[in-house]
Amino acid sequence: MRPSPAKITALVELGVRHGWLERLEAPLAAARVLFPESAAVLCAAARLLSARGDREQAITVLRAAIEGDRDHPEATHALGVELSSRGPSEEGVELLARASALSPSDPQRAIDLLVAERQAPRWSDAERRERHTSFGLRFCQVARWTPPLAAPRLDGRRLRVGYLLAGSPGEPLDPAVLTLLRHRDREALEVSVYVSGVAATGLDELRALEVAVHDLGPLRDEDAALRIASDGLDVLVLIVAASGAPRLRIAAHRPARVIAAYRGFPASLGVPAVRFRIMD
Repeated sequence: MRPSPAKITALVELGVRHGWLERLEAPLAAARVLFPESAAVLCAAARLLSARGDREQAITVLRAAIEGDRDHPEATHALGVELSSRGPSEEGVELLARASALSPSDPQRAIDLLVAERQAPRWSDAERRERHTSFGLRFCQVARWTPPLAAPRLDGRRLRVGYLLAGSPGEPLDPAVLTLLRHRDREALEVSVYVSGVAATGLDELRALEVAVHDLGPLRDEDAALRIASDGLDVLVLIVAASGAPRLRIAAHRPARVIAAYRGFPASLGVPAVRFRIMD
């Protein structure tokens, strides 16, 4: 099988999700020799560097990718995220705005732009609300692309509740989530946890709580939604990061009868399928 930038990118994404960082070094080094001017390969290299915590070097590599291809959507988006994750960044906002314009149908681009704008004092509260509403209306289209997948609720059994934990690869679990699961009503609830991007130690912590744990990392969003729908959940609770890989398209497929958002986002997700928000 002949190597290609697309295959290298897919390999790195899969490896980072599973924590195989050391195994990616050799194939990525070979790819940079074979495709020295490929922005996609440079993005993959930056992805690995960021996962290893070397974010300054990741930024340097992404700048090199943009120098070679100014309108490369992945490089533009990734550099904007890296810069904005360090604090308010006008350059980060500008890059994310360009990435969103280059990929107008990708909601993740718009989400990261909204988060970066919120950090940078660029808009008034009223302007931010207007932009958030505009994002929600645009993102509504995702839900209309696919039919509902939810299974009907069956009587005479415990309530089936699922939690979708999704974020940047290797992220530790939120202690509040562990507390929530530890103190669940075991007689009334049948709990499943669906994870994407959670570190291996986090998976062990979840399994120690005696809940069903399902790793959605390798699955496409459509397949992940089908996997969740097959469990016939009554309620799916989203606990997703505002940046990284929240995988909101899974929710857009309506894999449960009721979907609620909890933690991670400062306001509505802009997804019609998510009709409830848990907050204090």
